Amino acid sequence: MDIIIPLAGISVGIIIPLAVFFWLYHEAKNKNETILEISKNLDDPDKIERLLSIFDERKKEPLDYRRGGLITIFVGVGIYFLGLFALGSFF
Repeated sequence: MDIIIPLAGISVGIIIPLAVFFWLYHEAKNKNETILEISKNLDDPDKIERLLSIFDERKKEPLDYRRGGLITIFVGVGIYFLGLFALGSFF
């Protein structure tokens, strides 16, 4: 009976990433099939380009690495102080 909790923890750690991968795969697959079906009925290339631009999820803005670095620094400092105060001299 003592082994059920560790096995449940291990299996949840495996099942959740696989479920997310499966979900994202089918979401993208259905979206691509929808675009293909709509484009079969359109004759104007301009309308097809507009359709593709609607479904395009890429950001148009450049990445700001300073913001990401600042967030990483403060998360690291927060984890350090949490460990320092929670675990004391062990950390």
